[in-house]
Amino acid sequence: MFLVVNAFVTQMTDAKRLEIIHDVAENVQQNLMDLKEFNEQNKMISLQRATEKNDIEYVKKLYGL
Repeated sequence: MFLVVNAFVTQMTDAKRLEIIHDVAENVQQNLMDLKEFNEQNKMISLQRATEKNDIEYVKKLYGL
């Protein structure tokens, strides 16, 4: 993305700039989806490990469940 923003150093067509922006956006979107999936898995693991009722309620409050 730095290459696109710094237009005075790197010469490229507008189409190439848009292609780079699109690729970066796809990568950011994929990272966000991976992070959300990771967090969801951690919620479930926390709930599975909580054995007492107080622990379960605490974990639910912690994750807003």
